Amino acid sequence: EGKMIKLCVFKTTEGDHLLIAIHHLVVDGVSWRILFEDFEAAYGQDLQGKPIELGYKTDSYKTFSEKLAEYASSKKLLKEQEYWREISKGKMAFLPKHRQVAHDNYENSRTLRISLSQMETEQLLKEAHKAYNTQINDLLLTALLIASRQLTGENRLKILMEGHGRDDILQDVDITRTVGWFTAMYPVFIDLEDEADLSMMIKIVKETLRKIPNNGIGYGILKYLRKDEVLLKDEKPPILFNYLGELDHDLTTEQFSSSKLSAGQSIGEKSARDASVEIDSVVADRQLMISTTFNEYEYSPDTISELNQAFKESLQMVISHCTGKNETEKTSSDYGYDKLSLEDLEELLNEYESVDS
Repeated sequence: EGKMIKLCVFKTTEGDHLLIAIHHLVVDGVSWRILFEDFEAAYGQDLQGKPIELGYKTDSYKTFSEKLAEYASSKKLLKEQEYWREISKGKMAFLPKHRQVAHDNYENSRTLRISLSQMETEQLLKEAHKAYNTQINDLLLTALLIASRQLTGENRLKILMEGHGRDDILQDVDITRTVGWFTAMYPVFIDLEDEADLSMMIKIVKETLRKIPNNGIGYGILKYLRKDEVLLKDEKPPILFNYLGELDHDLTTEQFSSSKLSAGQSIGEKSARDASVEIDSVVADRQLMISTTFNEYEYSPDTISELNQAFKESLQMVISHCTGKNETEKTSSDYGYDKLSLEDLEELLNEYESVDS
């Protein structure tokens, strides 16, 4: 019940500002991009006096949900069950809490922010990945693990991650332009053991992420549609981590740009948290912005500030290391076979180098 969508235009001396508010039940990050594209197309067509044509329509969210329910009982999904049950066993301590809270809602939230410079952000986005054929989450999470280990002494970290949830697991379903809440949330358990070499740490994180089946979408299907008893008891990770992409590309177009006015609170105060600490990162104005949200009754701001600073310094170290390498070092997943350990692969590559020389 209640409104799912509301629009309002604010007319100011510096131009018009459009606020679009849509409930998360019916929209996600990818959906916003689809809506922005359609809105700009319709606006441009109308300015030129043309009929509004938004292109082809893909399958409905209803069709997707029905097919997902069928997939929940498939043998294909069952192949992932042991993987996710093993991940659910991973438990670890995290940052010391200021005090325990009975209900962890958003009403006592506080957010602390840090950012990289434009130059560092450009290096992260365009240069750093050549060193180990990585993606941005590989480097961000490596830096987060180094920061966490520095503050807690723990070599392991369990993280709740978000994916777009639009992975190609269903036959004859096209949702490329479908608006809805597809987001998949799943736990990731990364263990650096006693590894101190930065090169190996990056490779460990990269290979751990590459082994996640279907970008994590199966976890939620097993847990909530198949009602897996082990996963239903899974303890929530201490951190929710989400890289939101490059907002500069999404919001700045020929007709529109991102408003400087605040859109207000985006989450209701009584909503329960998915994790004690939420780390969101996004590129805006050519800078990587990292926002860490926490319950200020549960964690001391000084503790979170220390985590943020350690995260930033670790990320700067990772960027510097990667941009300083001249050649690409590949890992097992680059060869299409992720069952080979990093040590075995290195030994194998050394053998080939010896033969070649």
